Amino acid sequence: MTGVNWTRQPQGHWSRLETETEVSGEINKALILEVHRLAGGRVDEKGMWSLLRAVAIANQSYQVTQKRAATNKDAKAQLKAMLKMDDSGLSKALELCDKGTLGRINKAQNDMDMSLQTKWVFCDDPDAIPGIQIPAPESVRQSVQIALDCLGLDRCGPKGTPHQRNLVRACLAVWDEYLSKHNLPARTQGRLAFVRAAFEAAGMVLGDKRLEELMAKSARLGKKKRSN
Repeated sequence: MTGVNWTRQPQGHWSRLETETEVSGEINKALILEVHRLAGGRVDEKGMWSLLRAVAIANQSYQVTQKRAATNKDAKAQLKAMLKMDDSGLSKALELCDKGTLGRINKAQNDMDMSLQTKWVFCDDPDAIPGIQIPAPESVRQSVQIALDCLGLDRCGPKGTPHQRNLVRACLAVWDEYLSKHNLPARTQGRLAFVRAAFEAAGMVLGDKRLEELMAKSARLGKKKRSN
């Protein structure tokens, strides 16, 4: 399977588009009601806002993992195409390529800067700061070539499920704060349902076994950090 040249897409790769962190008001309201039911209405405003923010961030991260990540083959296709473009086309391609490919080019450009290989020219953009200099097109092409030569076998997209671990950690922090603030004994009753409600609000429906595994791992990491 050949790679996708995202620079030919009208909007480029989705990783270059602005993303919004948003969970509907209805879902937030349902989560707040469920949290109050499970905690007897004793989770304070600070804890509730902390939980809602964590849910929103986890929801956005989860949506990203569902999209097609740019692959090594995509990066190769884009970099090879850039080497054949004129100055205008190259400038536009840098705006449309995926973040991973742009990162490779930027790294190559930084390495060139450190070794004083970059040629600089004055920017002719009327909206730019007067007198500012930018890498000359030939230097940009050189950085593209370096990026292509150094292309490895890694993926350029999101990996793993850090958003799940982060959301579990936020849930347990709010739950522990609720118990501590009201001088309640440590207990697990209601905790699983509490975490499940947050995950479902973030658009992630996981089985109880998986949620318990995530909670157990988070607890172990928390104890390890405290012991250090």
